[in-house]
Amino acid sequence: GAGALAIFCSGQDELFEVIRLAQPVQSRAVIDTTPYIEPLVAGHDPGRWCVALINSRAAKIFEGYVVYLSQREEVDDDVRGQQSTHQASYEDDVDRHLRGVADDLYRRWQRDAYTTLVLGGPPEIVPRLQEMLHNDRRPALSEARIELDVTTATDDRVRDAASQLLIE
Repeated sequence: GAGALAIFCSGQDELFEVIRLAQPVQSRAVIDTTPYIEPLVAGHDPGRWCVALINSRAAKIFEGYVVYLSQREEVDDDVRGQQSTHQASYEDDVDRHLRGVADDLYRRWQRDAYTTLVLGGPPEIVPRLQEMLHNDRRPALSEARIELDVTTATDDRVRDAASQLLIE
């Protein structure tokens, strides 16, 4: 899942360290008495990300390193239409859907830890999901949001949006 590797070695200090970089960097070998760290600064590995795009009835979950994010799951729950006579039932269905997504995000983190969680979706839905997240996941939650529609989001569009967030 690395975009590049930085390798530091020193016979004198008995050092051999390989560091994974998230972004590809120009290939080069540098021999010097001090470490050449520019690739580390420019290509710092932000760790594994999870992006959850949601609306009131659907969700798509993408996981991986930013430049390799790909869709891992698609959820399409049966949420009854929003009608004034069935408003409470509709809200219960939406909450059930969001709780299921929050539980899935927690199980995914337990199985294959991600360091950053980014949410995207309608402004009236995202805060509801955020409130349902397990407390262990709250520190990983990014304040930034991805502005993509869950129904039309593709791997490429999510990678582009996540890369932009990482740059910012």
